[in-house]
Amino acid sequence: MSRFLVLTLPFLLLSANTSGQGSARFIENRGQWPSTVTHRAEIPGATVWCERGAVLIDRYDAPALQKLLHSHSGFEGESTSQSIRHHSLRLRFINANERPTIEGLGVLPGAYNYLIGNDRSRWAGNAHAFGNVEQREVRPGVDLRLRCSDTGFKYDLILAAGVDPNSVIFAYDGAEGVEVRPDRVTIKTSLGDVVETIPLAYQEVNGRRNPISCSYRTSGEAIGFTLGDHDPGLPVVIDPTLSFSTYSGSLANNFGYTATFDGDGFLYSGSSAFGQGYPTTIGAYQVLHAGGDGLFDGTDIALTKYDTTGTFLIWSTYLGGSSDELPHSLIVNGNDELFVYGTTSSPNFPTTNGAFDASFNGGPAVNLTNGLGANYPNGADMVVARLSSDGSQLLASTYLGGSNTDGLNTAPGLKFNYADEVRGEVLLDANDNVLIASTTASTDMPTTAGSFQATFGGGSHDGVVLKLDASLTTLIWGTFFGGSLADATYNLELDENDRLYVAGGTRSADLPVTSGALYTTFQGGSADGFVAELSSDGSGLVASTYYGTASYDQCYFADLDQNGYVYLYGQTQAPGSQLIVNAPYNIPGGGQFLAKLDASLSTLLIGTRFGQ
Repeated sequence: MSRFLVLTLPFLLLSANTSGQGSARFIENRGQWPSTVTHRAEIPGATVWCERGAVLIDRYDAPALQKLLHSHSGFEGESTSQSIRHHSLRLRFINANERPTIEGLGVLPGAYNYLIGNDRSRWAGNAHAFGNVEQREVRPGVDLRLRCSDTGFKYDLILAAGVDPNSVIFAYDGAEGVEVRPDRVTIKTSLGDVVETIPLAYQEVNGRRNPISCSYRTSGEAIGFTLGDHDPGLPVVIDPTLSFSTYSGSLANNFGYTATFDGDGFLYSGSSAFGQGYPTTIGAYQVLHAGGDGLFDGTDIALTKYDTTGTFLIWSTYLGGSSDELPHSLIVNGNDELFVYGTTSSPNFPTTNGAFDASFNGGPAVNLTNGLGANYPNGADMVVARLSSDGSQLLASTYLGGSNTDGLNTAPGLKFNYADEVRGEVLLDANDNVLIASTTASTDMPTTAGSFQATFGGGSHDGVVLKLDASLTTLIWGTFFGGSLADATYNLELDENDRLYVAGGTRSADLPVTSGALYTTFQGGSADGFVAELSSDGSGLVASTYYGTASYDQCYFADLDQNGYVYLYGQTQAPGSQLIVNAPYNIPGGGQFLAKLDASLSTLLIGTRFGQ
């Protein structure tokens, strides 16, 4: 038995072309390209050039190229640029052999002829294509095998017996930055991040796979590998897991808002699409853009399910009516059905039979075109929808709202960052009942008798927390959460014991808080953050505290650990070391904070700040 060590490593490059057009192939260089190149492959969004001891990856802005190819005069209000951005990276092995033996493996049908310009020296004929390329002895005892498909690019390192894995190190030339963690390398480029990840390696022993840990490490300014315990007399294979950052492939303008995943690792995105041209799939619920009132042709919600590597669409659909919509939050249940929470100005947003509220409630016009490109001339209602696992059916859909603005955080002092208008979250309990945290300006927003706060607290906005059944036909309970000035709930978290926490921002000095809370009074500034635990039926306030300083502060997310501790993430403008407690790592004056509180919200256990 030959004894060698195999390292299989991913390098995923993605583009707008989310449906492959046949397998990618390595075409040999017979003089048509520079002599430093041995083979070239085209994959979505990039060209891969094989060099001796290295690989050059030329990424390009595929959506811009597609837009250019499909438009003669550009989109309305835009100028058509003839320039397509590129960013090249070179994966280079340190101390590589300058003359490794290179061979194409797995010859593919057909041949290629190149007649390039009037320089006959660059003419080449009968160039063959291969499925793989192998560079033998790229380092002493190390072979490099390159593989391409229409979804990306990988490489294997094959180490002969006796070769120290620590001797194999590499670097990325041309990167804007490289971040090395044990489980991944993130390569920064002007066209987005490229991420290389390693899961467990394994050895085949008597037909069984014995897992072996494998991780990245830094070696000076280069990158190497660390393997766990293994038998050096047997091959080792590292079976890569791919993570991705990809374009949607939309030929219409398209802005991302939210994303989620399901139990099998499939990925979902929610975005705004400004017209026909977002890639939809055959049989999708809504394949045509319904129009709108914002920029270009107005916005519809665009929803896409990607495969686990993000390289192609499982399904993709629009969701919207005749005016504008924006998605705020997504979540998937155990049946792979997608729940969407968003806002709309469409009187004809699609609803389903028996919906809790099948009629648009309206309100004052809200124009967000200067920031988000959306316009709500008919006012804004919340919407919640449930799509089938294949994206072909709208299983449930309802409006939620009153006679004023619902779902859009436009309150002065609380709308602080770009896109703060579209905060809020959807969450599911164990029975697929739907929980919504958001904000409303409607004093007649539907709530329920016996809820903790059945009436509007005052000011321009109140937070609101709602629970509907899975079919979106019944409001199980609903409550305002706010004081006499502006308030908003942005996030909610539910554990297996139905403990329900909400977090947000407030300008109210009389926000409901509980005795013994960490901060029982408004701390000052233009806003404070808050976190509160509501009873599982929405009828009571279990615990509640302000969280902030005499400067601007807001809480955007709360989370729970297995021991019941509460974690907060938010933003602050406090000077110095305020909010820093028991945290060895901290940046005084940092604009973001993290905090760990006990379950009763009475004690700050850890607090730190970071960022600018």
